[in-house]
Amino acid sequence: MTKAQKITRMLPVELTQEEMLARGRELAAVSGQLGAAHADLDTQSEDWKETKKALQNAIEHLEQELRDLAQIVRSGAEDRSVECYQTRNEATGTMEVRRVDTGELVSTRQLSEDEKQATLPFDGPPPAEEDDDDSQPEPGDEEPPYGVPVDQADGVLVADEEPPHEEAPPEEGS
Repeated sequence: MTKAQKITRMLPVELTQEEMLARGRELAAVSGQLGAAHADLDTQSEDWKETKKALQNAIEHLEQELRDLAQIVRSGAEDRSVECYQTRNEATGTMEVRRVDTGELVSTRQLSEDEKQATLPFDGPPPAEEDDDDSQPEPGDEEPPYGVPVDQADGVLVADEEPPHEEAPPEEGS
């Protein structure tokens, strides 16, 4: 006869009543854990979607900034706020805009109808109505203060200059 060798194999074994109850409790616990894992995955998925969207927005912003900076480097110039002044050119009927720092002409456009009307010359004040009463001038009819020029184009007081100061004559006997 041949000698038998002992081995182990996985084979079905009928469970006892106690083993069935224990496996049922394990089944319920694993089922609860699986439900919690799915709920956590859903929460994490929503958080990930928000995180992913925020990261995509940040990437798009950085890519735009990269394009803008590359354009600036390529051109060697960038747009900045620069003080300018605009002047009416009555001869050509245009408004010219020039840079204050370089005097360079930035743009020229035709005067609008309102601007053209505002620049119509006049020969002086309208004729005064003959009035025999010595009433006070109407508000707005007063002469500008001494030394304050009036811009003839639009009647605006220009108060850039101070009026000249008159010195008092020296007192005798000092």
